[in-house]
Amino acid sequence: MKKKILVLYIIITLVALCSNVYATFNTNLSLTKNKETVKAGEDVIISVNLRNMTSNISAVTGYIDIDENVLNGMSEDAIVKNSKGNIEVTSGQTVQELTYAYAPTSPVDVGVLFNTNSTATNGHDVFFVEDFNNDLSNDSVILQLKVTVKQGVNNGDLEKAVKIVDLVAESAVTANGTATTDETEKLSADVTITVDNVDHEAEEEARRKAEEEARKKAEEEAAKKAAEEAAKKKAEEEAARKAAENSNKNTNTNNTNTNTNRNTNTNTNKDNTVSGSRLPATGARTIIIPGLVLCLLGFISYRKYMNYKEIK
Repeated sequence: MKKKILVLYIIITLVALCSNVYATFNTNLSLTKNKETVKAGEDVIISVNLRNMTSNISAVTGYIDIDENVLNGMSEDAIVKNSKGNIEVTSGQTVQELTYAYAPTSPVDVGVLFNTNSTATNGHDVFFVEDFNNDLSNDSVILQLKVTVKQGVNNGDLEKAVKIVDLVAESAVTANGTATTDETEKLSADVTITVDNVDHEAEEEARRKAEEEARKKAEEEAAKKAAEEAAKKKAEEEAARKAAENSNKNTNTNNTNTNTNRNTNTNTNKDNTVSGSRLPATGARTIIIPGLVLCLLGFISYRKYMNYKEIK
């Protein structure tokens, strides 16, 4: 009997444990920003996200903290609203509008309540409650806050600039016909805002202009060099042309001189000029030949005379 009772207690305990495991649910809390970097004086929108929920979520409670050393503090202006003045909650493809009240002085019936009373904030900037008209079943953006980086903030990372602290998500469940509420453990998340005051657009424009000027200067230098090369080539061609002309002139002059010499020699020969003599060739022949004839005749006469003398 004792063994049967012990087994029964064990079974009841296991059932109870299993019931508690299935009753609890989880979700992931994260904060994201709409800009990677922001300049001093600019706004950045922070989204509060619930992801990977294991059960439908009907409401959330939590605290908001903003680093007022570098950001403008939490106020009604920090709440992102649509054109109707309501807060939009996006769950998957579904969007629902929630009315809100910021630091009301009397009880109000709204979907979102922001309480700044010190008795409710528990040392944080704001305590907030969101009660959704329709349960959330998909990854959701439950709230967006617009914060402004203060003037004079230097470049760098503003760590934990915005925080959601001790958020608890609730799920209204029904067990055996009885409505019960299940809750997640307390969840917290923060976001780092990166400040970059450099005007990268102006920097990029300056860089682009510098590159354009360098390109233009290089093109001008190339054009100048090409013009110089063309002028040099033209000068060389002109020099070669003049040299060819001069060569032709010298050749023609030499030919003229040769022809002149030939003509002079020919004409000189025709004038019967004798080498080493100033007499014309015709005159030489006129004197020498008769002289030779006379000599010959004289010699013949002389021989005849001698022969005649011997005979006597």
